[in-house]
Amino acid sequence: MLPFIMDIIKNTMVPVLEITKLHVGYFICCETYVDDLNVRVKNLEPKKKDRQELANEIGYVPTHELEDWLNKVQQLEDDTKRMADMVGEHQRCFTWLSDLGSRYNLGKEAAEKKAIVDELLQQKLDHVSRPAPVPGFESLPSGDFQAFKSTTLVIMKVVVAVKNFGVDIIGLYGMGGIGKTTLVEEVSRQAMEWNMFKKVIMVTVSQKPIMESIQEKMAEQLGIDIKQEAISSAKLFRLIKQAGKVLLILDDMWSYLNLSKMGIPSECCKIIITSRSLEVCNSMGSKTNIQLGALSPADSWELFKANSMVAESPDMLCRVARDVASECGGLPLAIVTVGRALIGKGLVDWKDALIQLRAGTPDNILELKSAFNHLKVSYELLGSKEAQSCFLFCSLFPDDHEIYVEDLTMYAMGEKFLTGIYTLQGARDRIRFLVNKLKASCLLLEGKDEECVKMHDVVRDVATYIGADKNEGCLSKAFSSYPNWDELENLNDCKRLSLMGNYIHDLPEQLPECSQLRTLLLQMNSGLKEIPDNFFEKMTSLRVLNLRGTTISSLPKSMSYLTNLRTLLLDGCIELEDVSALGDQKSLEVLSLRLTQVRKLPEEIGRLTNLKYLDLREIDFIKIPPKVISNLTRLEELHVGESFRDWEVGRKEPGENASLNEIISLTKLEALSVSVDNFKHLVRCDMDFKGKLERFCIQAGVFGRKYDYVSNCLRLQLSKSSIPHWVTVLLEKTADLTLWHSSCPQLDDASVGFESLKRLKLVGCNEMEFVVHGGVPPRITFHNLEKLSLYYMEKLKDITRDILLPGSLSNLRVLKVHYCPKLNITPIMQFANGLEELEVTWYNAAEILNNSDCMVSKRTSVTMTEIDKTGGGCDHAFLPRLRRLVLQVLPQLISIWKRDSMPPLGSLSNLTELNVQYCNKLRYLLSLCLAQRLDRLELLVIIGCDVMEKLISVEDEKVVVQSSEVAERLTSVSFSMCISPLYLIFSNLRELYISDCPGFRSLFSIGLAQNLMQLESLTVYRCLQMEVILKGEVGEIENEEESVRGKRILFPRW
Repeated sequence: MLPFIMDIIKNTMVPVLEITKLHVGYFICCETYVDDLNVRVKNLEPKKKDRQELANEIGYVPTHELEDWLNKVQQLEDDTKRMADMVGEHQRCFTWLSDLGSRYNLGKEAAEKKAIVDELLQQKLDHVSRPAPVPGFESLPSGDFQAFKSTTLVIMKVVVAVKNFGVDIIGLYGMGGIGKTTLVEEVSRQAMEWNMFKKVIMVTVSQKPIMESIQEKMAEQLGIDIKQEAISSAKLFRLIKQAGKVLLILDDMWSYLNLSKMGIPSECCKIIITSRSLEVCNSMGSKTNIQLGALSPADSWELFKANSMVAESPDMLCRVARDVASECGGLPLAIVTVGRALIGKGLVDWKDALIQLRAGTPDNILELKSAFNHLKVSYELLGSKEAQSCFLFCSLFPDDHEIYVEDLTMYAMGEKFLTGIYTLQGARDRIRFLVNKLKASCLLLEGKDEECVKMHDVVRDVATYIGADKNEGCLSKAFSSYPNWDELENLNDCKRLSLMGNYIHDLPEQLPECSQLRTLLLQMNSGLKEIPDNFFEKMTSLRVLNLRGTTISSLPKSMSYLTNLRTLLLDGCIELEDVSALGDQKSLEVLSLRLTQVRKLPEEIGRLTNLKYLDLREIDFIKIPPKVISNLTRLEELHVGESFRDWEVGRKEPGENASLNEIISLTKLEALSVSVDNFKHLVRCDMDFKGKLERFCIQAGVFGRKYDYVSNCLRLQLSKSSIPHWVTVLLEKTADLTLWHSSCPQLDDASVGFESLKRLKLVGCNEMEFVVHGGVPPRITFHNLEKLSLYYMEKLKDITRDILLPGSLSNLRVLKVHYCPKLNITPIMQFANGLEELEVTWYNAAEILNNSDCMVSKRTSVTMTEIDKTGGGCDHAFLPRLRRLVLQVLPQLISIWKRDSMPPLGSLSNLTELNVQYCNKLRYLLSLCLAQRLDRLELLVIIGCDVMEKLISVEDEKVVVQSSEVAERLTSVSFSMCISPLYLIFSNLRELYISDCPGFRSLFSIGLAQNLMQLESLTVYRCLQMEVILKGEVGEIENEEESVRGKRILFPRW
């Protein structure tokens, strides 16, 4: 009986003891429980940020499932902070041990919440975002706001930002009169209608804000009678806190405003600020800034009709009205004011208004003048004469013209309107600063790239209006057809004259009195073949002359009168041969002869001792005599490119050509582009620039093609014994490096870390096993590298011989690997998770992509496949920015993604192009799960994959199309030489091309065909086994042929 009794006692007491131990632990280990909970909650932070970023892309909002998950995380964070504060407070007060109940309850709560944290960490969300609801047009008010596509999209962006948990301040900026106030009023209406906030407060700040007045307006909207009660910052703070969730709109801000000093609590407010300046938005701490642009032509016309009472008709007045609306440039303020001013007016008034709009002279239309003055305020408040001069220079260009920032720099050097600037690079930096200031003030627009800007049509009209003042003296007749020279008689006050792009064939013998003229722009007049000899006689103050793109063959004698000329641009004068007349231009600082027919640089050019910039690029077979370059002792930038390659090397006596030693002798030289036939020339010549060369493009060796000038570029053929010290020095500054058939074993000095390198291309360097040798201790390498191209590197094994630390390759965007048989690219992709383009050719790997740990050390000798075998992996999105993936001639490839591996959420989510060619072991392209990740795919190309059986691999033969899940943006597909049925599940397909696929018997099922609502083009070529385009799948229909005959498949885009 005793053993039996002991078993009973044991079975009874053990659970009791375990429970007792657990509850005693709540008391004894309270701090440990709270600390452990705090650590676990912090582990939630990366996943929280990742999911928020994915969910808050423009045009999408979080799903309800994610919002619930985020709310739970937020509650946990708040509770954890509260418990940590309690622990700290009790410890400070020395009451912690005596307060047994609090310790027990706190420990128990922390232990229970640990389980909730673990559950949230493990919780998988099928979807984190959904398309944001677009405000319905029928719900819009009948007031001032009119819903157009552009304004509705901006409203959607603002609303998405307002709903974003991580955004406190939102900036809405745009030029004056663009409609910012009207738009935020509509946002506030919708915010209240959708119960997003308990209270919306909107106040106008204006140019000269008075803090007390703003506080009173806020208090009034919170229900306070300001006549009975004074409002202080502390009072306003309490009022807003008591109001609950508040949306605060600060309209028309011109400068920084201290919100905390005013009594505005940021923790319980969402704040929207509107301003003409991006700089103001940034100064207020806004991380989400949204620009409101002009209306489209169609929307402008609709708004103009509504405000001018003009009806659609074929008559003349309606046609003129359309032109008037167009001249308003999509600016709502101008559209509304001009439209309302012309209500009920006759055709004559409409035509006159059009003339004034085109001329930029609104003096006779008071409403238009008011709109101009509204924009003129932005110009006057720039607070910088330099910025104003830069702005007025931009008005000399025609409507919608791409204005190169470099041109503005050259003009500034000529006119000398930059204070304290004496060098080209200093002028370039200052102009870039001024351009950014003008863009931030919405007086300039972004151009086609970062090197260009544009000016809005109406803003240009305002600039022309301002420039017409005699104190500014700007006259622009750019692209205004062949000029009437009689109209240019009164040029006494003219300081800047633009006649660019006017089809000018002949110039008058002399222009009227223009002694104050400083800038003359005659570029883009290709019909201008000759300049009269006396044309420049009365332009003695001229400092800037642009003749770019004319067809003159020589310069006139009157060039000798231009003794103050500092900038002369002759590039693109394709008939110009003789420039010897420039020898007398002793003040000249900028001279461009690019793309001319000058066969020999005149010795007279050597007399231009003030010259700072000389451009001789793209001139065929130019000859540069000795001692011309060396005489230009103030030269800061010399650009020769491939125009001249016959540099003398190693001669003590002058030869027939200029020598490389002349370049080295230029002590002020900061920028150089030059090309030599053989790198040995550079070795024989000590190209020691003593560290002063800041920008360069040096090519040595025959590359077989002309190259574009890229800042800080080296393109060389190196050998083992010919790497001079000056190359190593320049490597520290090099942004673009190409080694072509070089025999060096690696880049010599990895100690620099190649911090400046952005593009690296290695071609045929067959002795190279590692790109860099490495160093002790290891350091981050290629941190700023954006593009890496590796071609025909037979021995290349890895990037570095030693450890590649985290942070290396972190900015890599493009990776191209062509025939590098010993290279393993998988570790490179581990570090380059920001990759946007991947192109692989002749690569012996069974798999290309998988979700193994993204930060595995390069030198652990653990392959991606081995990690998968051990169950390693990560939940972080893999290559979430990849847009283009090209896989060509991969004979061992059996799977693009690791088999039996689930792509993490967000992996490949930005892929728009997938190109797979000649992968002869690839039986299917994508798993269904991976296909569901590719919801932005636009182009798919498959060529010569002989054993491919299907496009999508699914467990069941039946393919169920979920249009919201799979490749909704696919727009173009090309298939060639593939072997088996193709099942398409891409619902936004626009173009389908199939060629040389002998194994295809059918293309897709009827069910799938009915989902191809965006299909625009279908081509089937040389698919010899193709029997039908449409085929029903098993179980889908009972009588396939009857169904195909009886049901018409509609492609709406056809």
